[in-house]
Amino acid sequence: MPSHEFIVVEIGAGVMTITLNRPDVLNSFNAQMAREVRASLEDARLLIADVRVIDIEQATQEPDDIDRGHRPGPASRHRPPC
Repeated sequence: MPSHEFIVVEIGAGVMTITLNRPDVLNSFNAQMAREVRASLEDARLLIADVRVIDIEQATQEPDDIDRGHRPGPASRHRPPC
């Protein structure tokens, strides 16, 4: 499996876990991340016998702040907490 710049991919027990790994920008998608996710999904299709579930997760810097709905930066002024 190729290495990626913005995602981490792990496969085990029939599960492919794709972790979005840009916590410094709240894991916002960019073109490179989209290409990496697409390539990983294609890998899963090719490994159909080994991958039965695909789990997409996010990496976080401060899980407590994210859990409370805190959105640092300009977005926190425009959107109420979750």
